[in-house]
Amino acid sequence: MQGTIKVALAEPGAARAYSLAETLSADHSIVFQRFSLPPEEIVRGVQSFRPNVIVFYSPLFGDKEHNCVTKILRGMPARILLVSEPTQQSRLLRDPKLEQLSLAGHAAPPTSQIISRVKRLAATEDTPQINNENKFKLSQFAPKPFITGAQLSPNVLTTKLIAIGASTGGTEALAKLFHLLPPHMPGMVVVQHMPPVFTQLYAERLDKELPYRVTEAKDNVQILPNTIHIAPGDKHLLIKKKGNSLYTVLGNTTKVNGHCPSVDVLFNSVADEYAWQSMGIILTGMGADGAAGMLRMKSKGSYTIGQDEASCVVYGMPRKAYEYGGVSQQAALTSIPQYMLSYLRNEVRND
Repeated sequence: MQGTIKVALAEPGAARAYSLAETLSADHSIVFQRFSLPPEEIVRGVQSFRPNVIVFYSPLFGDKEHNCVTKILRGMPARILLVSEPTQQSRLLRDPKLEQLSLAGHAAPPTSQIISRVKRLAATEDTPQINNENKFKLSQFAPKPFITGAQLSPNVLTTKLIAIGASTGGTEALAKLFHLLPPHMPGMVVVQHMPPVFTQLYAERLDKELPYRVTEAKDNVQILPNTIHIAPGDKHLLIKKKGNSLYTVLGNTTKVNGHCPSVDVLFNSVADEYAWQSMGIILTGMGADGAAGMLRMKSKGSYTIGQDEASCVVYGMPRKAYEYGGVSQQAALTSIPQYMLSYLRNEVRND
């Protein structure tokens, strides 16, 4: 395999006598980040890092670890190498993206065995790769564009706004959603919980894949049709109406709901500036960020959509938005484009 292998080392729970970090650092072709977090928090960290291979090191493999690995398998194309006691491995459902390595009574498997397994998994054809410049490869799983009837009118393209929030599992959910939309859409503003730098790389990846102009949001840029502005990983994204036009605004770095950027900050600004002409969408994610803002959007006239539980990697944010009463329509991820277009064609409205 050519280039660098990007590995997420997930070691749920905290401190243990041995870590596989030293093992992975022995090979210069591997770049890794260690996630020593509770199992319920690992999914979000690994999703944001977007690795080629995930090494999940958990000698004791309980219900929380099982749920964590299952969510990763559902939400990411990356392969997983599970390192655990052999008596624990039968707990996992069989999955072609998962390979298991037994500790076989040792403190840890030999370094050469770990490295060879990681390289073999990284070389698997449908695993996303990165090169030495640390750029994302274009998605190999892009669905065909959504087939629509009549084109959206120029007035709809220039007067409507779509605001989207997502977290755990959101990078792939957003990509799939965008691929299912027609080639001409109103401007979109997006908050995806993701660290700095990665938001820029993610925007560059989508810009190459989609018929829209996708950028990491900058301050005071007009929001035009066929453009997607993704909040940078360390600043809040808001919108501001000036005359008949909408502009992006980058806010401060203070965390809201534990996040910067925050979905609530974006949704609240849309509610205040442009609710009656806007649509809010909340996708898979952990926690409650965006729920209060979506309710505010809906109460001021926005049409709102929440991803349903069955299609979510983590049904946290959409569930809270639904429980708060802020969701006009719940739908599977692949059905959301139909509701978006029905609203844009004035076939449905928010009551």
